[in-house]
Amino acid sequence: MATLDIIIRYMGAGLAFMMAFQLLRSGWRSTPARYGMWLSFATGCLMLSTAPPDLRPPAAIFAVLRLADGWVMVLVWWFGRALFDDGFRLRALDWAVAALYVVPSLTYRALSIFGSADAAPAWLEPMMHIATFIMMGHLIYVTLKGRQEDLVESRRSVRIPFALGLAVMACSTVIVEDILGPDRNRLNAMISAFLIFPFIVWGHVWLLRFEPGKLRFRPTQAALPVKAAIDPRDRDLETRLATLMQEGRLYREQGLTIGALAEALAVPEHRLRQLINQGLGYRNFTAYLNGYRLAEAKRRLADPAEARTQILTIAMDVGFNSLAPFNRAFKAAEACPPSEFRDRALKDH
Repeated sequence: MATLDIIIRYMGAGLAFMMAFQLLRSGWRSTPARYGMWLSFATGCLMLSTAPPDLRPPAAIFAVLRLADGWVMVLVWWFGRALFDDGFRLRALDWAVAALYVVPSLTYRALSIFGSADAAPAWLEPMMHIATFIMMGHLIYVTLKGRQEDLVESRRSVRIPFALGLAVMACSTVIVEDILGPDRNRLNAMISAFLIFPFIVWGHVWLLRFEPGKLRFRPTQAALPVKAAIDPRDRDLETRLATLMQEGRLYREQGLTIGALAEALAVPEHRLRQLINQGLGYRNFTAYLNGYRLAEAKRRLADPAEARTQILTIAMDVGFNSLAPFNRAFKAAEACPPSEFRDRALKDH
């Protein structure tokens, strides 16, 4: 069993470090690749630092590895979200939840390095477990919630197995520790390594194949077909879609789904997804709708006749269900809040 543990553990660590290097070398500009690089590195550290005492590296190296692996669960949470959300950015709440896990995690690890793990407060480990389940639960939620409006079919099809796989790995690790105890005996360590190893192999064989660009679910340049952006067979559908949006202003309907839009056009949903994604260049259905919504909002905000119309009223009229998402979308598109945009536009009249 010890031989098998060594093979799985060190092979997994080697693959993880290799993947981290590949992402650093070729994919650093991609947000998912950056988080994937740190996750791969931390996972490699985890594979080595959780080895039984007789298989551990020298004390100085072990201390570095032990502190580095304290970020694994947080990086799983961040990476999973960055992979499926093109506009993912860390917010204050993300850092707060991360601190809920990392502070007790690093405290426990620091104590264990100096052989004082027994002196750790009783709340440390439960706090780490609670934070883990919060992060993994949220990862599952946002993955399932965003699946319907995702227009990138390769990404949409992998949302559930990939995110749930990461969550199962993380939660299973916690359960194993609760059942077998946190003292890292050989059986505990071996089970943890066996839980993590398949995901490391999956990252190489299925997801990356040493092509970091796959993390953005985009074809390589050589694979791009040489043809018009819109398939000639979809010209009529494109015209009907544009008419429905520009003249019928269907984008104003709050909660509009791509399924409802496909039904209104009397076409299969997958065909409409393909047109909006591959023909019009949108990766997300909400981004497609927001293009129309923000265009109308900007016209109305710049109109002196509507100078006294509340911004909330305009946001609701164009299809947003509240002011907060409107403000976020507007600021992302115009680099300023709608109130500032209105002030500048009205001064020009």
